[in-house]
Amino acid sequence: MVKTSDDIDYTKHNLWIIDERLAYHYYLASDKSLSSCSMLENDSTNQPDILIFNNPFALTGDSNRDLLNNITIIEFKRPGREDKDCIDQVIKYIDDIRNGKCKDKNGLVLAEMKSKDIRFTCYILCDISGKMASYFDSKNYRITPDGECRYFYHDIFNAYIEVIPYRTLLNNSYKRNNILFDTLFCQRPDLSF
Repeated sequence: MVKTSDDIDYTKHNLWIIDERLAYHYYLASDKSLSSCSMLENDSTNQPDILIFNNPFALTGDSNRDLLNNITIIEFKRPGREDKDCIDQVIKYIDDIRNGKCKDKNGLVLAEMKSKDIRFTCYILCDISGKMASYFDSKNYRITPDGECRYFYHDIFNAYIEVIPYRTLLNNSYKRNNILFDTLFCQRPDLSF
């Protein structure tokens, strides 16, 4: 908490549990106000739990390594808590970020954040109880094929938002990485929770 990728090595986090693409990134800030984030020129005092700036790294012909076209926001909510503000909170972060400018690590302004080329990927990690499920339904969030998660594409902000319960997060990570644990480490993690 309250660290950036300049403070910690990529081996010191487990973001791959959420999405393998998050294991490597251009810049990460945890519990830092947007105004203190070195990648932004911004006045907002809001603090996303985790904010990640990514370069395109696959399926692109762009050789500009400084181009940042994806920003990931991860918001954690206490298990068992019904926090209906989680969607509005993430949308507010996106809006605040879009009202600023993106800079590189040397302070050079790269882009206005309102650019349609900048995508947002947001993960809200929380329990989806009966009331929360009804709330997400009322906000037109779709149910994933496994019936466990919710997702929504916000076309105005070019943002994909996914809501994942903690148990589903761990189970899905285990399924995705089962062969890795088994082959490389000759062991499988204990998921008896």
